[in-house]
Formats: sequence, structure tokens, C-alpha cells
Amino acid sequence: AGQLAPPPPNAQPSGWDTEESLRSGLRLFATYDSSGPDAWNAAEHPLVFVTSEGVGSNPNGGTPMSGVQVIDAYSKEVIASALFDLGEEVTQNPHSAGMSPDGQWLYIGQIHRVAATGEDSPGVTFNIDPRDRAVLLIINARTLKLEMTLEGPRVDWFHHITGFTDWQGRDRVIVAFGRNAGGGPTWLLDPNDNNRVAKAITIQDLRYNMGHPYPTVDPTGRFLYNAVFAPPWRSEHHDTAGIAKINLETGGVAIVPYV
Repeated sequence: AGQLAPPPPNAQPSGWDTEESLRSGLRLFATYDSSGPDAWNAAEHPLVFVTSEGVGSNPNGGTPMSGVQVIDAYSKEVIASALFDLGEEVTQNPHSAGMSPDGQWLYIGQIHRVAATGEDSPGVTFNIDPRDRAVLLIINARTLKLEMTLEGPRVDWFHHITGFTDWQGRDRVIVAFGRNAGGGPTWLLDPNDNNRVAKAITIQDLRYNMGHPYPTVDPTGRFLYNAVFAPPWRSEHHDTAGIAKINLETGGVAIVPYV
């Protein structure tokens, strides 16, 4: 089940980068051939739910792996599943699986142990180890085979992944990154252009820490909302934060504090 093959050694980006990916540190890690027969019948299962499968015991033996499951929304049956072996130990699976608006691509994040070095380093918060790497898997939803993997700018979580159509009718996929102080960026991928970065939203763009971003968009697809926080807010009002309202057309940012 799935494409059980490690990425090519020293895989290099080839025409995938954009100005936005370069300035925000997201890079292409490896590419694959996701073509092949359908893993499930869309005509027989017109409404499905897709969920990530966290690291657990491998039924085939060997290294525990993670993957996806496709569930019929009516019968509640698992109609297809896949596990993915990228040749590195998977240590964490952030919550959430995302899907492109047209249902062509699935997105799940995970953290890999680059070297088999045992326990996490002392003092590393949120069980994040600097010897790890953050990886986003992009999966062909029909074949359940890997199309590509992306690597984050540091070790943290890819999560809160949502597909939407913007005000100009363009498909976009929101990918949030990070979950504590210094979080972000939030990326908008173009699923119809090899999942390249159409826009990156960084701390420098917002001029506020992003933390755990929880991004979402308004019904028109013109405004994106991203959680932010600042130390003075917490000193004045315990456990408060704010929202950045980002105009995706103009790039303008409005900050709503104390929410």
C-alpha cells in the first residue's frame, strides 16, 4: 500500500521554487511518480472522508510508518489506505490532513528523525529535536501514491491545512507551520501549478509573532485570518491574542488585538 520507497539521495529542487518559497524557506525535498491505477472507486464512493494515520505499528514489520485512510462517508468503511516509507524514522504526526479544492491532492505533515540518535535532546520544547526535519507529504488522492515532499525551514509542524478558491476563482491550499512563539510562515500553495508557493505570509509581513496560526479565509476568498500575539497583550490580559486580517489582493494587514 502506498509508494514504499525512500527519496532519491541529495534530491535537489528543479524549477519548483518561487520567489515566495525562497524568501520563506520552504523547499522541495523529493519528487515521485504518483501515476497508476486508482486506489478506490470514486463512482461507488462519491462522498468520502480522508484522515491521516499516525505513527504506529507497521503490519508489514520493520520501521513504523504513517499514512492516510479514505473512509466512505455513508457506510463509514475504510475503502483505501496507504503507508509511506521515506527511509527515515517518523517521530511525530501533526493533526490534520488537507485536500486541494478539486480533490486531486492530499497533504499531511510529519517529523522525521534524520539520524538514529535515540532520545530527544534535553531542553528541547514541544518534543521537537533539532536533529529532526519537518516534511509535508503531497499525495495523489486517486492513486494514494506520493507526488512530492516539501521540507520546512526548521523543525516544527505542518498542520491546519485547508483548500479554498480565492476571489479570482483560483484554487489555493493553506498550509500553516509552527505552533509556538516564532511560528509561521503560512503558505498558499497552487495545486494546479505543481503545488508551488503562490504566497507566503511571514512574521516579517505581519510584524507580529504568529504562534499557533489557525489560518482561515472569508467566504469570498479575498481575506485570510491568521492568529498573532504580542507580549504586551499577555501582560495586560492573561492568555489573550490577536487576529491578523490579510487582504490577499493588496497585501494589506489589519491587526485585531485582545481576542
